[in-house]
Amino acid sequence: MFVKVAKGSLILGLALALIMALAPPAPAQMTAEMVVEHMRMAYEEQMEGIDDLTITTNMGVTYQKRAEVNGRTFYKIRKETKGIGIRRTVIYDGEYTWSVDLLSGEVKKEEGQTEISPAEIWRGLERADVKFIGTETLSGSEAYVLSVTGMTEMVMEGMVQEPEPLHTALYRVWVDAQRWVVLKIGMLIIRGSVGGLQAGTNVEIYLKDYRKVDGYNLLAPYKMEKYMRTPRLTLNKEKMEVAWAAIPIESGDIIDVKVNTGLEDDLFDGNKLLP
Repeated sequence: MFVKVAKGSLILGLALALIMALAPPAPAQMTAEMVVEHMRMAYEEQMEGIDDLTITTNMGVTYQKRAEVNGRTFYKIRKETKGIGIRRTVIYDGEYTWSVDLLSGEVKKEEGQTEISPAEIWRGLERADVKFIGTETLSGSEAYVLSVTGMTEMVMEGMVQEPEPLHTALYRVWVDAQRWVVLKIGMLIIRGSVGGLQAGTNVEIYLKDYRKVDGYNLLAPYKMEKYMRTPRLTLNKEKMEVAWAAIPIESGDIIDVKVNTGLEDDLFDGNKLLP
């Protein structure tokens, strides 16, 4: 027995089914694995057609260049940052991370990628213990919130410069539910204990003002704000209360973005990094 279906109804049904298949899952169905996978796919779509990238901010310059080794496609990275009396260069060549030790002044080489940018944080999340917490509204956008542990070796770019092996890092990441870009990163670094209480640093990074780079799918956060949260004790009606205050410690603004300018390979050669 066959059921006759009108042609228009069939087309409409197929269209709705396709839309439902392509649409992101509802928050109740969302998992941490789904969020990370969407972040990866969004990143790859944004980087489509980009062979090299130069991003200049008020804090320094980051260079990226597409490379392929043994069938693996990745971006070499050179990041030059400047601070008060400090200049730092980090190179990732696809195999090693090269940098100059701030204390000894010697060039050091570490296996793997030891720093990642917020745009590539999904790389660290793929290897970490990630849990889906829920949703929040952040700067007017719905965001998925992830709780992350086990990512100490992949310290987020611009958060901690020289992590010590004994640090415990606990992360929370807020991901835009539509664009799959990072809106906020929270990090608690536990450095030990004082008087039996855990002592640490609570840092938050906000990534704002995402704009599309002309001619490409790339979304760049044109403003970055970093805060340190510290407790403030106040006496209220003879009771001691603790309030957390956000102290601004750094602000970064993108000045210029250049795509496919033909960056030289020497920029990403760690052997040519000078102490």
